[in-house]
Amino acid sequence: MEEKIKTLIETKFETVKGISPEWFIRFFDMLESFGVNEDKISKALDFALSEQNLNLTQRGNNRNGFDKNSRTTKMLDEFYALMQRLSKNIKEEKFRKFLEDSLDYMVAEYEKFDSSSETCFKNLFLKCLVQTFPEELELVSGRTKLAEMSTESDSCTIDLKLGGMTIGDIHFEEVQGNTPLIIFTDLRTLPGLKRMGLGSYIFKEFCKQVSSYKPGYSVVAWNVMKDKDGSKVYPKWGAHPVKLEVKNDFWEVDPTPLTEEQTQAFYGDGSRIYYFSPETIALIGMQKNNRYGKECIREKSM
Repeated sequence: MEEKIKTLIETKFETVKGISPEWFIRFFDMLESFGVNEDKISKALDFALSEQNLNLTQRGNNRNGFDKNSRTTKMLDEFYALMQRLSKNIKEEKFRKFLEDSLDYMVAEYEKFDSSSETCFKNLFLKCLVQTFPEELELVSGRTKLAEMSTESDSCTIDLKLGGMTIGDIHFEEVQGNTPLIIFTDLRTLPGLKRMGLGSYIFKEFCKQVSSYKPGYSVVAWNVMKDKDGSKVYPKWGAHPVKLEVKNDFWEVDPTPLTEEQTQAFYGDGSRIYYFSPETIALIGMQKNNRYGKECIREKSM
């Protein structure tokens, strides 16, 4: 059956452009190697090779295991090494049960798919992994560290990884302004992994680093679309909309909170700015993480 599945995947991908079949080949090879029920494998294969799933995969984060290059190979090696390690830690029979339960969940989700679906086969499996093995999540600092950041440096990232796969991140940079200021433009998790507390896990680490290495700095959430997730969650974290104007790369911030009416008058239906005071950042940075991963951040190897 292993060779049959590989041939089926490779044949399907002859007409699929832009993504590599390697993740799927190795995934189903893993299912075979652990003796997963063949009927469950067959149903999962229908999902994985469905037109909708492949379209969603193409639209998603294609770098995360679907490019054809040495970086992807290294990532896949790390991911499937994690699978082997987990199988040894909890014993193969229990790991096979985890795989079969995950496939049942994924196929059930597939049956509920409609035109508004955002997630995909791989992301649903990552969700099962996160829920079952939350301690395996790891925060990784990008090549430019927040501690080394300046207005002259490149932008920075903190990535949330699981077995080499990036499942969330935050992008930020220091800018020149009327107050010491860091802006972040992207705090996101993969489609299908939202509302699991992963974004707040990343943001807590970010605030912890800001309060440690850039005490007294304010933080601005840049380009927050009206009525999207950020506009709903940032106020819960202590931020508020403010007036901000950029002239010749100089950021002029008025930290005075805007009312809903003032925000609408200033920004209209466009994106708006949310302001975190240094005190708010320090308070968030002191919060403990009791749900995911580890308390320490790993620096990306060169």
